[in-house]
Amino acid sequence: MYEQVVENVKEIANHKNIEHLLKDSLCEIKFSRKSLLQYCFSITTAMILSYIITYKSNTVELMLESVEIINGVALAFIAIIFGTYSIFQALMTDDVIWALVNEKSNLLSIGNKSFLHWILLYLINIIINVILLIVLKCIPNDFCFFENVNITNATAFGLECIYFGFCFLLFFEMKNFTVNMYQMFNVYNSYRTLEILKSKLSELPEDE
Repeated sequence: MYEQVVENVKEIANHKNIEHLLKDSLCEIKFSRKSLLQYCFSITTAMILSYIITYKSNTVELMLESVEIINGVALAFIAIIFGTYSIFQALMTDDVIWALVNEKSNLLSIGNKSFLHWILLYLINIIINVILLIVLKCIPNDFCFFENVNITNATAFGLECIYFGFCFLLFFEMKNFTVNMYQMFNVYNSYRTLEILKSKLSELPEDE
């Protein structure tokens, strides 16, 4: 048991540089068989939105409004992540921490990594959004990057697909963080219940 705890604590205390952390964060949204549905839905939605925005006369205006909406959602999600994790950290007792580091799956390390990875991913998303908002506000609505309108539209469509696809993947894959927090809250609730039960049993008369 103690060997498992030591290994789990070493994993939690393992220091990584920012490059490794960013790579690990991007792994949260990497393609896999489990994420196939999210990828299909994200790409399909991104292509539909990109097509609608690209082939409208007020493309720049629509894209600007879309980025503002997505940025608002990203800010809301990052606030939810911070709030949820802060609440959990405030609730943790010594017994709960001991139970989490005793788990072979190391739920405490998984929860910590999940929190950091999603914060980094949404920070990347917000930085991209801020850059796009500044650039789009400087571009006139009738701006054409290439002389050929079809090439301009095709380029805009491709870039918009990448942007929307990335954003929707982040939104849909938030379920991983939610599941991790759910598991950790379950551990907390279980140990709190055991503590209450122990307290109640100690209050009973000895003949009972």
